[in-house]
This record gives sequence, C-alpha cells and structure tokens, in this order.
Amino acid sequence: IKAVLGPYQDLWQREILNSYPDTLQHYQERWIHTLSSLSDQQLFEIDAKLNLKHIKDSNLLELFENLESITQLPKAKKSSDVKFLKKDFFKIKAKKQYEIKSIISALLLESRTNNIENLIDIGGGKGHLSRIWCDYFSSRPFCIDENINLIVSGKTTPKTYFDQPRKEQINFIHHKFPNQNDIIKGVDKIFLSELFKGKIFTIGLHCCGGLSNGIIEASARHKSSGILNFGCCYFKLDPSTELHISQYGNQNKMKLTTHALTLATKAHTGLTYNDFLLKQKVKSYRYTLHLYLYHEHNIKKFQEVGEAKHSLYAKEFNEYAKVKLDYLKITKNISPNTLTYFFNDKKIKTLVKKMFLSNIIRWQFGRALEQYILIDRAIFLEEKGYDAHLKEFFDQTVSPRNIGIIAWLK
Repeated sequence: IKAVLGPYQDLWQREILNSYPDTLQHYQERWIHTLSSLSDQQLFEIDAKLNLKHIKDSNLLELFENLESITQLPKAKKSSDVKFLKKDFFKIKAKKQYEIKSIISALLLESRTNNIENLIDIGGGKGHLSRIWCDYFSSRPFCIDENINLIVSGKTTPKTYFDQPRKEQINFIHHKFPNQNDIIKGVDKIFLSELFKGKIFTIGLHCCGGLSNGIIEASARHKSSGILNFGCCYFKLDPSTELHISQYGNQNKMKLTTHALTLATKAHTGLTYNDFLLKQKVKSYRYTLHLYLYHEHNIKKFQEVGEAKHSLYAKEFNEYAKVKLDYLKITKNISPNTLTYFFNDKKIKTLVKKMFLSNIIRWQFGRALEQYILIDRAIFLEEKGYDAHLKEFFDQTVSPRNIGIIAWLK
C-alpha cells in the first residue's frame, strides 16, 4: 500500500479546494484530458468503482487497477443456519439489523467463540447487539456507552420488544471508555481489570476516531481472548499520536494529513447515478463560489461556508451564492447578473470541470488509506501475541465501514 500511495502524496494529502491553485498542478493534464472526453454516465461508473475500462490512458488505468487490487480483502464467512426472530429487531434500523445479523452469523462459525465466557460491547448504546448475543452465546454481556440516555433507554425498553429475562442478562454500564493514551498512563486501571476478568471477547462496532485504539490497547493489555473491531471517523484521529500504534508502523510510517484521514473516512461505493449528478452539481457550485471569492474579491484563504440543503442546489447559482455570501458576511452590493455571468464564464467552467475530474482521481485513494490505518492496528495486535486478520463483514454498499479486525489470542 505504501509503495502505491507514496508517489502520489501530493494528490491525496490535500483537498482540491482547500489548497487551490497549488493542488491542480499535480494532476497530469493527460489524465484530465482522458476523463474530460467521457460522458457523465462513464464518469459515474469510474467514480463508483463499477467500471474502470472507460479510462483510455494506460498509466491512469494502471494506477486505479493497482489501488483496486491492493485493497481486496477476504469476506467473513457466515453461518447460513441461524434464524433470527423478527421481534428481536423491532424498532432497529435496517442497517443496524444487517450489521448485527452479519456479526452474529460470522462469529457462530468461529470455533474459538466456544471458549468465550463473556462479551464486552463497547459503544453498545441501547444494547441491541448485546441482546442478540444472549440468544446464541451463554453469557451476560457488558454493554458500555458514554451516552446516559442510550443506557437508560436500553434498561427501560418495554417488555413487548423482547423477553424481560434476556434484557436482565445485559450488564449496562454508563462509562466513557478510555483512549489509548489514558490506558498507557493507567487511567481507569481498576475499572478495566475488573471488566476484563475471564475469557473476554470485545466488540467495538464503528468506533469513532481514537476509540478503536483504546479498545485494542485495553484488550491486548488485559489479554482479551478475542477482539472484533470496526474503525470509523478517522478524521478525528490525531495524526501525530493516534495514527501509528504498532512498532512496525512507527518504524515504517507514512505521514497522513487530516485531509487524507477525511478521505479515508468517506464511503467509496454505493453511489447511484443520481447521487453522482447531485455531487457534480454541489461541487460545481462550491468550486465556482471559491473561485469567485479568490479571483474577484482577492480572498485567497479557503473559506468554510457551512452545509446546505439539497433544495438550495436546485436553484440558480446566483441564489446559492447569495446565501453563502450572506453567511460569510460579504455584504457588498453584488447583482445576480454578476454572479450568473461569472458562473457561465467559459474559462471558469473549464477550471471547475478540471477540479471535479481531479476530485474523481483523488477519490480513488480513499480505500487504500483506510486499510493503511487498519493494517497498522492489526500489526499491533500481532505484536501483542494475537492472530489478527482484516475481513469484510458487511456489503460496502449497505455499511461503508465494513472492514473488521478479528483477532484471537494465540
């Protein structure tokens, strides 16, 4: 992954917009030219990783195919015998249902779960996963979450949603699980030593930022029998302290900026054609506004302009720009015709298209960046005496953060 990513750091380290115009010089003109000749449908298929064969430039095609090849992972095998009860998933969102069913079905095929005495479900919220766990594994799981409202809701869920005895099997704990640095410093030492008694299996489903590091560090320190961890929100990581946790990673590390971590967090499949067209419209408006501020108002520094409802992009550019200029408190008397003229300027349209096509190229690096982060965590567990693997537990179109680190103490 380092070998493929390394030569292109100038592309994935910086957002197209934030570092304009410097970023654009690193995108080869022949790459932009080959993409500019394609239709929206063909660009969508490339952006969504459905079909790369539209790319006629052999160098760019080889890069994309390399990125695709190095990020292939085995899919977790799942038991086909398990029959889940509909009532157990009452008022649980479809995505969460799918994730829980996938995890339980996969763990039922893991022979080493037979020796597990208990589960720690970290960031478990209302205890949905813990509750389904009770159906298939003989233990009283600990469900830990820092959100007291979710804990209270889990404890007080009406009997009609599921059997009362099973609810009472769950040990709900309101607690903020410590991060990696806190664990190393010995914070929560007594709490963790009590929690990790016996043969424990820990699950962290979509743990934001450095929480995954904390769970992995605590599990390894207390010799948890097994670990299943799904990372999320990598942009919340501190690149200087939370990125490389393995010794090997620290010795062979590659710098990642916050922009690169944000790219690693993005969903890279599941895009529909209509999603693509909307993204194209959003980018064209946002890029044009930035160019207007840069060239017409001499505002060289990137400006945050806030989120916007989809309905705003259904309007003309001048209406969108007026809302955002008001947000930035740029109150000069700017006529709608001035904004429309700038938007329709041929040179500006060409530049905006180049920025959009460059973004399609940059987008392709996201999955490899995510795996770079996760492989380092798996290596850390190997260094601590675990047999660790990366597997795809979910369909990426349903749950984009679908890579689980599954590790067993040797």
